[in-house]
Amino acid sequence: MRKNIFKITAIFMIIALFLCSCSHGQGSIEIKEKSVSGNIRAGDGIAVYSYEVDYPKIKLPGNKEVSKAINANIENEIAKITEPAFDYAGQYDDWISRGVPYVSGASYSESFEKTYCDDEFISFEITLYCHEACAMRDTEETRGLTLSLKTGDTVSVYDIAADGAYFREVMFAQAEKQLLDFGKEKDTEDISLEDAFTIIDRQSFEWYMTEKYVYILFAPGEAAPIMLGTLRVEIPLGELTAQPSNGSTASVSGVSS
Repeated sequence: MRKNIFKITAIFMIIALFLCSCSHGQGSIEIKEKSVSGNIRAGDGIAVYSYEVDYPKIKLPGNKEVSKAINANIENEIAKITEPAFDYAGQYDDWISRGVPYVSGASYSESFEKTYCDDEFISFEITLYCHEACAMRDTEETRGLTLSLKTGDTVSVYDIAADGAYFREVMFAQAEKQLLDFGKEKDTEDISLEDAFTIIDRQSFEWYMTEKYVYILFAPGEAAPIMLGTLRVEIPLGELTAQPSNGSTASVSGVSS
């Protein structure tokens, strides 16, 4: 059977973290596994929201400032679920005041997996599992995070594309082909190419890369119903590093097209 790059795999609340050191121009990058967990409680002590995150703590040899910037960006990802905007305690109090039986609290689990690392960049696939108490459903979302090992900043796919205009067209073409194939495989017409193209055009997608591919991600509900999860478009890394029309030799360090 043809490999399904959109396959949504089952996930447990605690996910094993696959992290290790990788080489760097100034030595080996130290990546330590860290975890944080907690909850939010209503006034009567009932836990209405809980979370658990496995994440990397990165130390670059001889460069404390860049290490600090990288870890700050990772912590920003963690803060998205540890400091929820939704008032879960307020929801609980409302249910109780109206005599509505409280079913269960919302819970989240997040993990980082290192997928790429060279002298310039480190990339992570981030898996987020969510149990929404109010909607009585479980969802899984995939995010991406790529960081510069030179500055510590987050990196856009266009920052490292040898030819941004060319790669944009590749994304359009591959999104159309792969999303349509996915719709046929799932026997659904609820795939919006228009929404996918808008997301690409606005550069509002998340992404990560591996040694062979760049994965462009469409979050649940963006280009298809939420129940279909995160949709991924898989693009060979060589398309990212293709020789630009202006003759530049820009490429991803250590990767040949």
